[in-house]
Amino acid sequence: GGHLPIIAMTAHAMRGDRDRFLAAGMDGYIAKPVRPRELYDAVERVAATTERDDADPASRDDSSVPYHWDAALERVGGKEDLLRDLAEIFFEECPRLMQQIREHIEGKNGAELRRAAHTLKGSAYVFGAEGAAEAAQRLEDMGQAGDFSGALVALESLEMQVERVVPAMQEKLAC
Repeated sequence: GGHLPIIAMTAHAMRGDRDRFLAAGMDGYIAKPVRPRELYDAVERVAATTERDDADPASRDDSSVPYHWDAALERVGGKEDLLRDLAEIFFEECPRLMQQIREHIEGKNGAELRRAAHTLKGSAYVFGAEGAAEAAQRLEDMGQAGDFSGALVALESLEMQVERVVPAMQEKLAC
């Protein structure tokens, strides 16, 4: 009667596939060819989530948290003050970068779109905000290719991700 964790293992490795599989209810995702370390990491993440969910029913909806604070904390050597400072910088820079991305799409400036999206992507990855980072990556790729055909849809996706990440992280910092 409980939840059976499922990790998608697929040859689909295009950008956006991960989000699609997670949205379909998968607990994790890895692309083929399977690399043992990635598989072990995916199983450990799902097992840790399952153990936490069993211990704390209030934490069951982990998919609602659009970032991974513990992973980010590990990236900065456990220095929570540093991570909080980085989060504050992210809150300040994110609106400016989003505005630049919009302007570069409107002006069809691929090089600058690539640069701004790349910067936002890097910041999002620091916090394990994979959805935002992947959305920014799509725009970075479009800027690199000078192909703006799907840029407005990609921008909407990025805006949606950022609108999830920023308030969730601000709430975390308020605690």
